[in-house]
Amino acid sequence: MPRRRSRAACGPPRTPAGCSRGAAAVRRTSAARSSAAARLPARRRQPSVKATIERYKKANSDTTNSGTVAEVNAQHYQQESAKLRQTISSLQNSNRTLVGDAIHTMTLRDLKQLEARLEKGIAKIRARKNELLYAEVEYMQKREMDLQSDNMYLRSKVAENNERGQPSVNMMGAPSTSEYDHMAPYDSRNFLQVNIMQQPQHYSHQLQPTTLQLGYIYKQLSFLVCT
Repeated sequence: MPRRRSRAACGPPRTPAGCSRGAAAVRRTSAARSSAAARLPARRRQPSVKATIERYKKANSDTTNSGTVAEVNAQHYQQESAKLRQTISSLQNSNRTLVGDAIHTMTLRDLKQLEARLEKGIAKIRARKNELLYAEVEYMQKREMDLQSDNMYLRSKVAENNERGQPSVNMMGAPSTSEYDHMAPYDSRNFLQVNIMQQPQHYSHQLQPTTLQLGYIYKQLSFLVCT
């Protein structure tokens, strides 16, 4: 029969304080081991199988998504290019119908609609042309007033020269000062009689006397510049 150890040989009985100290020592040992493992070089730590599988899944999913986006973009561009080709074709057909090249397949109703569109366009074009003509006429009338004021200034200068007794020089067939004084003043209303609805042959008879007067004015201007 084995002999029982005495209570003194087994050591003193464990108290709650001794148990807590033992647990603290165990925790310190495990913490030291974990810190030592963390301080190991990275090449010695082998990745886990789960992390490898997760990285493989992520790389595979990225490749699939990039391929899907490229295919979607290609389909979108193909659809847009098809729409643009259809639009260009319709515009070309419309232009051919407007110039009368592709009307052999049009019905009577389509021809009437095309005629109405062309009439509206022609009316707008004529209105714009008339606006430009009126603007040009207004500019010419303003220019006429400026020329009249210049003509009056030149007449006053000629009269001053005559009063001072300066001899008049007849250059380039220009009329003398006495003839110039007796000349009828230039009336621009005979020159600017613009009527849009008249035919061009009516203007030839109206421009003959004023053209002669302008010739005399230009000769007199050249005479004054030379003097």
